[in-house]
Amino acid sequence: MEIPKRRYEQWDGGSKYLTIDCPQCDWYREIKGMKLCGWGEAFKYLVKRKSPRKCEVKNREQKSFEPSTKYLDGIIKKHDK
Repeated sequence: MEIPKRRYEQWDGGSKYLTIDCPQCDWYREIKGMKLCGWGEAFKYLVKRKSPRKCEVKNREQKSFEPSTKYLDGIIKKHDK
């Protein structure tokens, strides 16, 4: 399963490395075994790395836009039905 991109968001579905902080992060989501980061306006697929590092974005200030976690949470609700 691939998470559908939103029509207005060209950056949805990119990738970034899974970090040691991801599993306990507020921005982390998992859908159908796929690990996702919802920090920022666009969601990213998380890719494993041999030696995971600390997260560089989780403590950054969010801009005024709606975070992609709301979009991902909507998909999770639909999927659970």
